[in-house]
Amino acid sequence: MEIVATAALDCAPERLFVEVADLERYEQWMTLVHRAEPIDGAGESGNRAWDVELRAQIGPLNRSKRLRMERTSMIPGRLVVFERAETDGREHAGWVLRVEIDEAVDDAEVGADTGSVQSVGPAISPKSQLTMTLSYSGSLFTAAGLRPILDREIGEARQRLISLFAPTR
Repeated sequence: MEIVATAALDCAPERLFVEVADLERYEQWMTLVHRAEPIDGAGESGNRAWDVELRAQIGPLNRSKRLRMERTSMIPGRLVVFERAETDGREHAGWVLRVEIDEAVDDAEVGADTGSVQSVGPAISPKSQLTMTLSYSGSLFTAAGLRPILDREIGEARQRLISLFAPTR
């Protein structure tokens, strides 16, 4: 399964990068990330790692999944990639989250086809275009009943993230 979500935000790419380069910050705007705690020591790979608990409400039940995620690639202000990297020696489904940030060319790009509100008037701050791609090779979150819930969670997270950078008037 691969899910691609985009958002245009009213902030400089460097400021947005601070928000998306640390999984611990995702708890603030993505309820699917119930908890993300940094793991001390980088381990064999030398990459920064987090213990992440994903949780989704399915009717009266909560479904959760714990993952050890490592930041495997980073270009400051532009790109960050997190990959599942368990250390228990067992086979696990792959999880890869790729986050790309581009500077929007003009105000017309902000809000275009991303679920955010169209900007009106001159630019008041630098704009960023965010593209997040989640690749998942397992079956837990691809079940027929879970995909709509995952899509809803992503849409709500997009709106919360947009709100974090909305200009105050």
